[in-house]
Amino acid sequence: ISIALLWLYTRLLNRGGPRYAIRTTTLFCFATISVAGLMLNTVNTCVDESTVCRQLSRIVSFSMIVIQSSFVQLLSVQHWSFLGSILQTTDAKWAIAPIAGLGSITSTLAACAVSPLVDILGLPTLMITGSFIIAVSAYC
Repeated sequence: ISIALLWLYTRLLNRGGPRYAIRTTTLFCFATISVAGLMLNTVNTCVDESTVCRQLSRIVSFSMIVIQSSFVQLLSVQHWSFLGSILQTTDAKWAIAPIAGLGSITSTLAACAVSPLVDILGLPTLMITGSFIIAVSAYC
């Protein structure tokens, strides 16, 4: 999936430039997470808690883990591509290491917040809410 997303990103980049590629892939991420959240919510509300419902829930959850990893790789490529396009070599020497470090720290802190938010909102609601935040970021 990661290779397919990177290939798609490259094609979009060639077709419409950086803004078009980032906006399109961000909206694709929004749509994917929204649909998965809605599917998970539907499956989790099965009345009979059947084996089929549990299996579907596992399939959706596993698929989202795989897709999430692919989106993280795509976002990383976009991030470093952007930095490379705006920084001169001398600026990059002093700026990239702190940016990478700060990114790692904030990612770790954000990951620590996920479990309490899932306990409060539930996974499907958190996924749908997060996807709408992602959609808004496509236009900022």
